[in-house]
Amino acid sequence: MPKYIDGVKKVKVKRNQKESSLKNTSKINKGVEKSASGIFYVDKVAETIKNSGDSIINTFTKAIKKDNKNLEEDEIEQFFKEEKPKLKNKESLFTANFFKITEFNEKKMAKQQAQSENKKNKILEKQKIKEQAEKERLEKIALEKNDRWEKQQKLAEDAKIYKYKIIKDKEKTKKARAKIKAEKLALKLGKREEFKKKIKEVRQKRGKKIKLFFIKIKSQSKKIFLWLALSVTVLIIIIGGLSYSVYNYPVTNDLNQILIRRFPFPAFFVNYHPVRYSLYFDDSRLLGDYYLEEFKNSKVDIDISQINTNDLVIEKIIERKILDNLADKYNIQITTEDYNEVFDRLSAKEGEDEFIDKIYNSYGLTKNLFNEKIICYIALKDKIKTYFFEDDKAHTGASLRMEKVEKLLKKNKDDFENLAEKYSEDVHALKGGDIGYIRLADMDEKLKAAITGLNLGDISEIIKEEDKYYIVKIYDIKDGRNGQEVWLKRISIFTNYSFEEYLQDLKDKAKVWNLTQF
Repeated sequence: MPKYIDGVKKVKVKRNQKESSLKNTSKINKGVEKSASGIFYVDKVAETIKNSGDSIINTFTKAIKKDNKNLEEDEIEQFFKEEKPKLKNKESLFTANFFKITEFNEKKMAKQQAQSENKKNKILEKQKIKEQAEKERLEKIALEKNDRWEKQQKLAEDAKIYKYKIIKDKEKTKKARAKIKAEKLALKLGKREEFKKKIKEVRQKRGKKIKLFFIKIKSQSKKIFLWLALSVTVLIIIIGGLSYSVYNYPVTNDLNQILIRRFPFPAFFVNYHPVRYSLYFDDSRLLGDYYLEEFKNSKVDIDISQINTNDLVIEKIIERKILDNLADKYNIQITTEDYNEVFDRLSAKEGEDEFIDKIYNSYGLTKNLFNEKIICYIALKDKIKTYFFEDDKAHTGASLRMEKVEKLLKKNKDDFENLAEKYSEDVHALKGGDIGYIRLADMDEKLKAAITGLNLGDISEIIKEEDKYYIVKIYDIKDGRNGQEVWLKRISIFTNYSFEEYLQDLKDKAKVWNLTQF
């Protein structure tokens, strides 16, 4: 059999021989495919021989090396060197080589099966090991879970025991507290009973003493009555003598001055309230000249020589008492600002320093004494005036007439002019209450506050002033040269009752008992 070198010399084979060899090869291939499983090299070898013309062994070697990269070349060459067939015919040689290849593949398949079995066994062993490890892991988890559950059960039992213990402790504490409370209450009740017993004993002793005292009084009632009558008689004589001295002799007497300073002798009574003689004496001495000057300035064409200073002092004291009662009625308090405002008003013409010098030099009064005796009641009088204006009880007639007008306006506010002609009491009544345009700057504070926020055609609330009640209606608002102007119509009801008249009525109605002889 000639030697062939791959890729160097090509053997020319006749077409017939090739076809016959290929036919035989296909028959053999079919038989091999049936007899041995997994022999996939037949078609490849036949195709390779057909295309390249190489020897079957070289071709098979190449194919085997290509498909089995891990198989060693020495093993393949060693296999084909063993017992080479000594056949001259090419077909018999091809057949022999082919069977040799088949035998090699069978051995290889057996070896591969053995290797695959070993691999399967190893995989199974590994799987068993994994399963065993997984089983052990699951058993460990189960044990841990069981231990955890047992611990939880134990903790729950411990918690129940602890809770039960806490409840028992609370009950014990509650019982102990109740016991202590009961003991304290019992002790307190015991002390109270002891105290009651002591009081009872004291009362019994006191009752016995009182009984003995009255028994003694009964036995000595005549003597006691005589002593009391004598004491009262002596007291009446003493008070009568002192009163006679006070009320019948001049106040300038030293004894009288001591008596009126030491004892509360009343100079007169105003509405059943006594006025101390010392107050009357001090006012006569300190304020008589000021009251006289004030009276002279208030009334013109009057002979001062005919005026009794003591009468003026009494009148002023009565007025102060009435103002004090009104201040209590309206709950009025005088502040430092009120003092300063009145003082600034009185001293505005002359200046503060000159005014202080005047009251000191002319009347012998200091600033503090002047504030206490004069300024205080002027400020109080001013404050009471504002409350008097708002007091409907003092102006019953005017307030009722104004309420009637207000009710009629609520029924028909467009009838303002007719109601003004019918009910208004001022000079604008004949014009339907028309007072024309008034600048906001010229309005007093009460009127400005009453119309603030009102629109055209609106009617204000009742505005109260010293001498009248009135209501206004807005007819027009415009901007003038000197500021905003408002066209108003007014319905006025006069009170015909000033604060001075009210105060004079209170003075006239006051019940005065004068005990002095001056």
